[in-house]
Amino acid sequence: MRDASCDLYLAKLGQWLAEQGNRMGEIPPADVDLFEAGYIDSLGLIRLILFVETLRGAPVEGDLMRPQNFDSLHRIVQTFFADVAMPAGSACHA
Repeated sequence: MRDASCDLYLAKLGQWLAEQGNRMGEIPPADVDLFEAGYIDSLGLIRLILFVETLRGAPVEGDLMRPQNFDSLHRIVQTFFADVAMPAGSACHA
């Protein structure tokens, strides 16, 4: 079961990509590969990491700083927000 806060993070990330990504004005589907679909490139990845850190209120740990952890909105939420502001027993699942 997906928690409402997961949807909130998906929406915030999607809106950010629509405003800051390479495909301006387009919110990517949650499961699309952001690199292959052209929503972000290497420079965009750096900006996306900074945005994720801002949303989390904490830095992205070095061992999590891999492109595959940023390849879709769902992957980002599962990797970086599954333990943020959520009740025990709930999780962000696709």
